[in-house]
Amino acid sequence: MNLETYGENEPYIFVSYSHKDEEDVSYIINILLSYNYRIWYDEKIIPGTDDWSDEIAGKLLGSELFIAFISEGYITSNECLAELKYANNEQKNILLIYLDDVKLPQGLEMRLCMLQALYRSKYNDNNDFIDKIRSAESMEKCIIEGQCGKKPVIAMTTLKYADGSIYNGQVENNQPEGFGRMIYPDGCSYIGEFKNGRFHGKGKEWYYNIVSYEGDFCMGQPSGEGRETYIDGTEYNGSFRDDMKDGCGKTVYSDGAEYEGEYRNGSINGNGTMTWSDGSEWTGEFRDGDPWNGSGTWHDTDGTILSGVWKDGICLDKK
Repeated sequence: MNLETYGENEPYIFVSYSHKDEEDVSYIINILLSYNYRIWYDEKIIPGTDDWSDEIAGKLLGSELFIAFISEGYITSNECLAELKYANNEQKNILLIYLDDVKLPQGLEMRLCMLQALYRSKYNDNNDFIDKIRSAESMEKCIIEGQCGKKPVIAMTTLKYADGSIYNGQVENNQPEGFGRMIYPDGCSYIGEFKNGRFHGKGKEWYYNIVSYEGDFCMGQPSGEGRETYIDGTEYNGSFRDDMKDGCGKTVYSDGAEYEGEYRNGSINGNGTMTWSDGSEWTGEFRDGDPWNGSGTWHDTDGTILSGVWKDGICLDKK
């Protein structure tokens, strides 16, 4: 997610973090956004590429405040440490937020000891922790002009459930309402908007067979536009209805194949194009995920092109 809540010359916060800490960082950043801070951070640029180097460097140089979320993952990431070193060399205002009580290497500890820092473990109350971040040097410069105090202040309440689930966020009538975070005892979690105690609005959920879903929710289920990421690296971007792919979307598979087209009831159904990693391609109708059923065109790797009506992989009526 690229968050750009500001104009070109307006002061903003650059967030540096390890992707291993995405859930914790996303939660904190969303709360700060509700207070109208200008923030930039990125979760989609591939580290080490030219795009990563150029965009990160440009955004870092233009920022008013550099916030680094320090953790075990952060101090073992060459990319994260490169950002921190660059910010220090450029004499940026730096705020270190320690997510964990991590033991720093002596050399790194020596370089960081003079920078302003906050330690999450010192705060039992999440509201106190957020307030401390907001009071840090240079934070006030990054608030959208004329917006300070216009939105309701987010008061975070913790609810504990009989099954071991824990919710921290906004509450109305003793149930989640507004923005918050739900953590389940099995390790699954959700960060985002709630209505009447259920996921509703924009949010992100982490779970088992699918690494995560980010997008629209309606009364507890993915519905609308969203992105699903799977354990093997496969990613789907498109429409959902009642927790199933339904509508138009695109899937990029872990082996390099791609499909773009129609989905119904969770499967590829309707018209679309499948391009395999060897370059072969089918454009036409699909039935329950299978190509070559209905009208369509097959492009083989040897240059052969067959168009017509197909059934179970056989072209019955060539055109």
